Amino acid sequence: MTGSSAAERISAERQALLARRINGAARSQHVAIPRRAPGADVPLSSQQQRLWFLDQLVPHSAFANIDVALRLEFAVDAAVLQRALDEVVRRHESLRTTIRPVDGSAVQVVAEHLHVPLVVVPLTGTTAEVQAAVTRTVTEEARRPFDLATGPLVRATLLREQAARSVLVVTVHHIVADGWSMRTFFSELAALYTAFGAGRPSPLPELTLQYPDYAVWQRAQLDGASFDRALAAWQRRLEGAPVLEAPTDRPRPAMQTFTGATLTFTLPAAPLDRLRDLAGNAGATPFMGLLAVFGALLARWTGQDDLVVGSYVAGRTRVELEPLIGFFVNTLPLRVRLDGDPTFREALLAVREVTLDALDHQEVPFEKLVEVLAPPRDLSRNPLCQVAFQLVTAPAGTRTGPTPSTVEAERGTASFDMVWSATLDEPGGEVGAHGTLEYDTALFDRATVERLVERFTVLLDRGTAAPDVALSRLDLTTEAERALVDGWNATAADVPEDGLATLFTRQVASTPSATAVVAADGTRWTYTDLDRRARVVAARLAAAGVGPGTVVGVLLDRSPELVATAVALQLLGATYLPLDPAYPADRRALMTQTAGATLVVGGPDAPVDVLSADADTPPWDGTPAEGVDPAYVLFTSGSTGRPKGVAGTHRQVLNRLHWMWRTYPFGPEEVAALRTPTGFVDSLWEIWGALLQGVPTVVVAPDVKADTDRLVDVLERHRVTRLWLVPSFLRTLLTTHPDLARRLPDLRMWVASGEPLAAELADRFHAAMPGAELHNCYGTSEVWDATWHVCRPAEPVVPLGRPIANVRCHVLDPHGVPTGVGMPGELCVAGAGLTAGYLGDASLTEGRFVTHAGEQVYRTGDRARWLPTGELEFLGRLDDQIKVRGVRLEPGDVEAALAELPGVVDVAVAAPGGDGGLTAYLVTGDGPRPTLLDVRRHLAQRVPEPAIPTRLTFLPALPHTSSGKLDRRALPAPEAVGTGGSQPRTPVERLVLAVWVDVLDTPGAGVDDNFFELGGHSLLATQIVSRLRQLLDVDLPLQRFFEAPTAASLAAVIVEEGDPVRVERVAELAVGLLSMTDDEVAAALEEDAS
Repeated sequence: MTGSSAAERISAERQALLARRINGAARSQHVAIPRRAPGADVPLSSQQQRLWFLDQLVPHSAFANIDVALRLEFAVDAAVLQRALDEVVRRHESLRTTIRPVDGSAVQVVAEHLHVPLVVVPLTGTTAEVQAAVTRTVTEEARRPFDLATGPLVRATLLREQAARSVLVVTVHHIVADGWSMRTFFSELAALYTAFGAGRPSPLPELTLQYPDYAVWQRAQLDGASFDRALAAWQRRLEGAPVLEAPTDRPRPAMQTFTGATLTFTLPAAPLDRLRDLAGNAGATPFMGLLAVFGALLARWTGQDDLVVGSYVAGRTRVELEPLIGFFVNTLPLRVRLDGDPTFREALLAVREVTLDALDHQEVPFEKLVEVLAPPRDLSRNPLCQVAFQLVTAPAGTRTGPTPSTVEAERGTASFDMVWSATLDEPGGEVGAHGTLEYDTALFDRATVERLVERFTVLLDRGTAAPDVALSRLDLTTEAERALVDGWNATAADVPEDGLATLFTRQVASTPSATAVVAADGTRWTYTDLDRRARVVAARLAAAGVGPGTVVGVLLDRSPELVATAVALQLLGATYLPLDPAYPADRRALMTQTAGATLVVGGPDAPVDVLSADADTPPWDGTPAEGVDPAYVLFTSGSTGRPKGVAGTHRQVLNRLHWMWRTYPFGPEEVAALRTPTGFVDSLWEIWGALLQGVPTVVVAPDVKADTDRLVDVLERHRVTRLWLVPSFLRTLLTTHPDLARRLPDLRMWVASGEPLAAELADRFHAAMPGAELHNCYGTSEVWDATWHVCRPAEPVVPLGRPIANVRCHVLDPHGVPTGVGMPGELCVAGAGLTAGYLGDASLTEGRFVTHAGEQVYRTGDRARWLPTGELEFLGRLDDQIKVRGVRLEPGDVEAALAELPGVVDVAVAAPGGDGGLTAYLVTGDGPRPTLLDVRRHLAQRVPEPAIPTRLTFLPALPHTSSGKLDRRALPAPEAVGTGGSQPRTPVERLVLAVWVDVLDTPGAGVDDNFFELGGHSLLATQIVSRLRQLLDVDLPLQRFFEAPTAASLAAVIVEEGDPVRVERVAELAVGLLSMTDDEVAAALEEDAS
């Protein structure tokens, strides 16, 4: 698929048909649409149905407004204009329509007569003041919502700037009009104004058809065989289509807000000329070419190669629909698949086939697709497609984009996450197209969408210039952007050559009597004490054959003896291999063997006992062997369960220490803590960081590390000033000790590492510890600490931060190409932070430690992106992400929200079993446990619907690894919450289930079954809510249904919303009435009447 052979072309007839259909002008030759029967209720069209539902879900919103403001450069006769407006409204029933709710649905109500007043507003003041008033009024009108039930659904305002200069502002609700309609509206208005102004009658012929006729006819078409075939084609095309997971600037709100902004842009002519040629040679259209570029951009931005993009067709597939004002436009969800690393030419051909297939079946309304395909219910985003793309064809000889005859409003709304719209200009100029990008401001910053437009332009240029090069190989970054990232990676700094042993010896000479280490029992070791013990241990080790390069296993818990042994190994130039006594013996044996350790030291049971070193043993007095690598060996968990050993270098250790000392120097009276288990890289800082700066280090006993009460006692007693911990333990501390600020006033520097740090947790910290600093530190065993960030209050997301000294970070796509600012990719680390690779595993080392741009980098397996600030943002693991019903979720986001529930001490979430639901594992205090309904209510406004757990499992404690990290693999199988077929327990539950079963036609449903998993959808939900409102006379918001999608949880909501006693009594009566036959009801009514 790299050429443009005759076989790849489509026939001239098919191209002609395609062009007509894209412009919405394909004509059906079937029987004309009949007029509807008089007096009957008019159903909503499929297009109107979804807009009405959204209006119910998000009332008082202007997201569906259509506004046009025309500047009129002549003296407008307001009376004539009012008469012309009245005539347009008379001609089109759609403009006299309101929407009336009926039994969970709605109907169109057409007023026989409707006067839409032309509001005339004279403007006075300076030119600048008048222009400001025009802009303000146009924007206010665009943002003023309509009331669908009361109407009118069209407004008109005339702003008089001067006697011969005015602005006509017309705003219409999308439920009664579309873009085509607005052209019709102004065309008729102009013709009528001209005729009436000249004293002539209307020149327009009467309409033979009205929009309500179309709505009735459309409903009838949904039952035909042709429609069924088209629907089946869509089902095949969209089966298994994923949700688009764009990286947002802020967490996605639980419910779509429809707030937005619009960015205007231009595209250069040269690449568009090439695009026209490529499309023409492939039998495609410019729209298909631009959609291929857009799809390729989305693929690079999201990391997905299977995408669904919405596009629009006029929906007027019959001649008689052309003159009408109404909502005809249809959304086509185009599934663009770019798997297999295609070239631009191949992508264009793939998009062509997708577009042609969609156009062949465009008669299926988008709303019907949503109903039949039943994608996962998620109020945080649009169903089926979250972004849209359209190309508007401008008539020949006209200029596109905003013109001097229009006033553009900042509408402040967005119907999708993003809507891209472009209009091609005439060939021959420097500008090839004008465009707009409407975006959801709850999700994206303006700078983000500006960069996307820039990348679109780059991809358009480079893709059309090299159409047979794989799209993935095209560099989307600009020279300026590359220079920017290079600047962020300009971290070079001098590192003194003196090694750890020399630095220690120098500190001993400087502060011999100062406290170096404080034992868990309170015993204080001076630097002289520690130096002597270290040299005695060194002597014993040397006697056992330890020398430069010898790997020595250290089987000791955190203690002064551990520190002395670490110093002794540095004096001898040996390699430090910590063996945590808490590890199983088999694991320690495997670590010892893999590392090539020839000796294990420790307590009395170890080959060399360093705890009971004879005080009479002459201390070692040799010359330190500096810089012999590896400096240490640490083991990290492997995906296979077999630990991986990484060999650290002296350069790595010294770089990390000197960076910290320079950036965050110790002050007087500081006290550090040795709390991290010895098998983890942060313990190296805790051993050496304070020790080599003359600052005392307090040893936290192993049995105290996770005991929050005893730990706080130790930190308070010794007035510790710096502490390293994982975020999950920080959360526990904040929950169990609300008085931390009072008890730990000296602890001013808290460093979180080892897990993602949630913004919610950072905010809790700042509230609990005013004045203290929280730092987010990112690294792995393979790179130690790579980035650092000082947290700020109210950050929407806590970044990983910037690279530390002599460390460089690269964000690369799967092909090793830098992604640029804002674009996700794999975080790769280079520079002084790297270890020497994995011990005894050359193939793994080769796969993870790779070459990029001439230097070795470590592929972390973490997904990240550069932020405009020069910091990195963590986006999750590439290989360990949770997906629920096709939506990728970060467990930390859900866990942070759940942790806010009263009584929750600890929390984890997982998606076991592959059943599409999330399980919450909760550790609670002594109070009442939250119910599943409590959880749903709490999370409904905080996370997307798929992120709300469907099961709760209560545990006495969460499983953790020895480092304190949550061990997700050790979480137990979830407890079942719902049992299909569960019987109702109260009258309200019986009533809700009865209505439920009737609407869903699922006789076997139980009160714990999920409405949406039983095949329910939004329109059925409105029916259920409507019936329950009528039966129980309660105010039940539709949104609450989505928060409580089981009959049991919805019944609890109803009781909560109304008078419990009355609701239960009325429900019991209603259940009895529902069980009666029609004859029994009639007889009862007759009996009551008598």
